[in-house]
Amino acid sequence: MARRIPEQVMQEIDALYEEGLSVREIHEKTGVSYSSVYGRTKARGRVNQETGRTFQSGTEYTNYLARQRVNPETGRMFGSRKEYENYIVPQRIEKNNGLSSLLNCGLRRLGKNQTWLAEEAGVTRQAVSLYFQGKMAPKPEVLYRIIEALKINDTKKGKNALERWMRKNHMI
Repeated sequence: MARRIPEQVMQEIDALYEEGLSVREIHEKTGVSYSSVYGRTKARGRVNQETGRTFQSGTEYTNYLARQRVNPETGRMFGSRKEYENYIVPQRIEKNNGLSSLLNCGLRRLGKNQTWLAEEAGVTRQAVSLYFQGKMAPKPEVLYRIIEALKINDTKKGKNALERWMRKNHMI
């Protein structure tokens, strides 16, 4: 469950943003996630074209962005963020299925679990879970740490499968 940012920290974020610090600098200085700092600063400054008012939160902004996308199957705009996510998630799963299989094989071969892999790759257990479900693909630098941890390049089959997935996803 997401934790609520204390009012004192939100005021610190606002003050740092007023001083001209970037979202990344504020994130590093306060320890608050990049997306939360962005939502508190940048997204609030944008104007909602539907209402003419500024967005009050990052969530309101992402909901708006989802409604601006067109569903390729119907040719109509998505009605909500949930509708957009219901459309896009199965496609991501399909796209990342090869990686998911590769990761599962690597873990089984080593007799390790997802928690171990998260520690080795320097990401959260939840992120690794999303990789395994196919809902998200790791960033290239994380992917390379995973490849090293699972010793995927040590087997010809693993190396070939990884190369196919990377080509399919335009990573090489």
